[in-house]
Amino acid sequence: MLKLSFLAAYRICACAIVTLPVLINVVIEPNLVAAFIYIPMICLALAGALIYVDAKIENLLNSKIKLAALPSSVKIVFTRYHKACY
Repeated sequence: MLKLSFLAAYRICACAIVTLPVLINVVIEPNLVAAFIYIPMICLALAGALIYVDAKIENLLNSKIKLAALPSSVKIVFTRYHKACY
């Protein structure tokens, strides 16, 4: 449950970070170049970076959940095989 709440909190913060350049553009007097070129590019770059981090966090949480659900004898074999592959 804690892992899901952490992931939900991360996603809410990520949405706030992505929308922050747009809000700053509204508050500060925007010019045409910033409004139509720089702000969308910054938002896309932030969204791409945060989606990448979200995928890494989700994979990390899912792998730990799956590993914790296995019996101890299978964990040892899985850990040895995983270390040998990488």
